[in-house]
Amino acid sequence: MVDNVYQDIPMASVMLSSIGGFTEEELTKLRILVREPMREQYTLYDLMCLYLQEGAEEELRAKIQHFYKDLQYFREQKKEQPLGVLLWDIYQRTGFYYDVQLMPDGAKRKENLLMLLKKAEDYEKTVFKGLFYFNRYMEQLKSYEIEMGEAGSGTENENVVKIMTIHKSKGLEFPVVFVSGLSKKFNRMDLAKPMLCHPELGIGMECVNITLRFHHPSLMKRAIQEKVWKDTLEEEMRILYVAMTRAKRKLILTGTIKAQDLEAGLRLQINTQKWRATSAMDWLLPILADQFRSTQSEKSEEREGFLKNQETQKQAHSEGVTASWLKARLVNWEEILPFFEKERKQEEEFSYQIFMDTVVIPADVSMVEQSFSYEYPNRDATKWKRKYSVSELKTLSQTTLPEEESSIMLPEQNNFEEEVKMPEFLKEEKSEIAATARGTIIHKIMELLPFGQIQTKKQLFEWIDALKGTYPESEKISAKWLYRAIEAFLFSEIGEKLSQMDRQGNLRKELPFTVGLPVSLMNADTQAEDTVVVQGIIDICGEAEESLWLIDYKTDRIKEGEESLLLDRYGNQMLYYKAALEQILGKRVSESYLYSFSLKKFIPVNLQERSGENA
Repeated sequence: MVDNVYQDIPMASVMLSSIGGFTEEELTKLRILVREPMREQYTLYDLMCLYLQEGAEEELRAKIQHFYKDLQYFREQKKEQPLGVLLWDIYQRTGFYYDVQLMPDGAKRKENLLMLLKKAEDYEKTVFKGLFYFNRYMEQLKSYEIEMGEAGSGTENENVVKIMTIHKSKGLEFPVVFVSGLSKKFNRMDLAKPMLCHPELGIGMECVNITLRFHHPSLMKRAIQEKVWKDTLEEEMRILYVAMTRAKRKLILTGTIKAQDLEAGLRLQINTQKWRATSAMDWLLPILADQFRSTQSEKSEEREGFLKNQETQKQAHSEGVTASWLKARLVNWEEILPFFEKERKQEEEFSYQIFMDTVVIPADVSMVEQSFSYEYPNRDATKWKRKYSVSELKTLSQTTLPEEESSIMLPEQNNFEEEVKMPEFLKEEKSEIAATARGTIIHKIMELLPFGQIQTKKQLFEWIDALKGTYPESEKISAKWLYRAIEAFLFSEIGEKLSQMDRQGNLRKELPFTVGLPVSLMNADTQAEDTVVVQGIIDICGEAEESLWLIDYKTDRIKEGEESLLLDRYGNQMLYYKAALEQILGKRVSESYLYSFSLKKFIPVNLQERSGENA
């Protein structure tokens, strides 16, 4: 900010800090001093200068005047003073150096400021000088993600317990040092890779026997493994050395080991374990062997503590006994179990269940119970979608008939549903087409059938014969069976009335609709008063003088006397069609029929009776 006063974000940060002492409300007053659209062209520095000339509040003007005066002072000093002197002047003049010490973790904050001061002084010793270049240097460190760390995190004189990695402890010393986890196994994952690389030995790969189908490490790979493992152990030795030399007065090494591993480790020699170790514990056990034996046997107090004289020390050294300054102690699980039991009991005292039993349950929880026992009054409405097709509504609560048609053929100009055609390579040759495809073809044939033009059976026969050219899919239906089904339809009493309506222009085929119907029409048990959108296609709708006729085709295969199955299955569907027609055309549906192609006859549907049942 001292280097460039036109940076709004750093300027706002300093103004809102203890250095500026401004509030967000005061910054807002500065910002609204200039109206839109010119406001974006003014920086905070420009607005401060403008407020000093035109500002209305004397208190704010005085605060800006004081801040502006300090800012100009530091801008002049940066031209004359070294960077370190400038920073220390900013610390002292603004009082920021003392303010941070009153914040949480103030000692570390103070050390961070001093570390920044030291960095600035070190930077001035290079060929680059000045605040501008120092700022660019710090930005480059940030862009390269170079961490400078925190001051005070590595000092050893603080009266605290520090937990750190061995690498971070380099160069530090502490009165007492705990090195834990010595039984952790060294990392051998790199040795298990299929291919190993070494700067001196080259590349080592697996030998693969394709004939016998097995593989094993090559000689070069084994050599590289040995070399890499030796380098790893040497590095682990150096790390352990760093950890053990951090202590000034006392070093405590801890690790866990199984009883059988302990006995085996105590019998080994350090020279043999040097390159065979799998953890730091493998190096320590041979050294501590004698101490472990003396601790377990407790036969000699001299062997338990320091060796008392030089002669004993020489003898101990010749026998491989550990040096007098090193003590070892075995701690069994039974010895430390009481400490864990005590901690567990303390946790139980503050457990959730005790808290609920002693605090929550005796309290008045009526408001909580009332909140959690609330029931949504329109729960039934959540069980319904906002939009249904008639086919979906039909299958919600009805049983399926054998070879029931599950979809209908929609007209080509209809956009809200399309016929899904199966690719040729997925089709299988069958003696009979599927029930769904059969229903679709029949619906399309009935859509093409000119009811009013066919007045004789000969004309019907000729039309069916010519249908192969206009609709090739019709060949999948037996022409004889189709002729008899349409003959029974057209030349019945109902069919003749439909033909007459067609000649008068009062017959609609494949009539699409989208209407809103009450939920109660679909489910009589619900109390919801919502409306759902229903869409579908009506096969035939005929208009009489004051009423409507409703016809729906059914290709389900049923036997004579099973008409009730169709009524049970499609009765509600006809009721939806009736409600849609009456809502769209504004006339009452007086006649409604299902035409069964299997039975070749019309089946009347009593919609008034079914409407009463649903109500």
